Amino acid sequence: MDYLFGIILTAVLFASVCQSTDILVGQTGLLSTMAAAFMSIGAYATGIATARLGLPSVYGMILGACLCGTLGSVAALGYSKTERDMFLVATFALQLALTGVSFNLSAVTNGAEGITGIAPIAIQSPAISKFVLFMAAISLLFVSSIIYRNIVRSPLGRVLHAIREDELLAQTLGKNVPFSKLYVLSSSACVCGAAGSLYANYLGYIDPTCFTLNESVMILSMIIIGGAGSSWGPVVGAAILICFPEALRTVGVSGPAAASIRQILYGTGLIACVVFFPRGIAGVSRKFNLRALSTPPNS
Repeated sequence: MDYLFGIILTAVLFASVCQSTDILVGQTGLLSTMAAAFMSIGAYATGIATARLGLPSVYGMILGACLCGTLGSVAALGYSKTERDMFLVATFALQLALTGVSFNLSAVTNGAEGITGIAPIAIQSPAISKFVLFMAAISLLFVSSIIYRNIVRSPLGRVLHAIREDELLAQTLGKNVPFSKLYVLSSSACVCGAAGSLYANYLGYIDPTCFTLNESVMILSMIIIGGAGSSWGPVVGAAILICFPEALRTVGVSGPAAASIRQILYGTGLIACVVFFPRGIAGVSRKFNLRALSTPPNS
């Protein structure tokens, strides 16, 4: 049961991260590879607050979300005039820089050894702690969904769509492009930081290898496979990429080559998904819905 709980909790947390990151990727058209960096900030904030300062975990989560929102705003100010390709490179650089900081700033992060002894979110009993942690993860996904829906359905959502289609034209029409980027980037960073904090509470340990560029690329893959620009597509993509590798563990393969065979099956599955569903799973759903609407009713 602990193993199953870990899979489900991880899927829910990454679903929140993917949904918030899709505001940048799917709605604004800005590819980002720094979601894991914001998760690491939230995780380290929780680790320092609980393991070193003795504060409750909830304070660590609030601190992590605030730090991520602040850093996201600062990054948005620096990235506000960058084009799409340069934005991707800039987020790539920020991810690598924060990973390097977590390795080398030993006085704060304890370097490669990481921070241990992170207190659970509730200490009454393991069962209550797991329940509270899971409900907190579900609540974060709910909050992320509300943020996503309110942004997309607001006038800001139309500005984001204009930026996605033609950023120069949006600026020409008088749209406040820098503020729009700042708002969505800081909102996305806050959710990622809160998710990282909850993940650290679950692990009880955090080190620089927990949130690297590999995790950021995986988050981007979740969004693309699930369907960018859809509120539920990234959630489905997160569930697939978290659960599919674990499901491959049930494949009756043993011996030294078992891990390699599972990786081959995993990569083949991802390639097949990209080839047959180029717009993601949400794109397939839209296609069937449009086909159903265009089909005249039987007389």
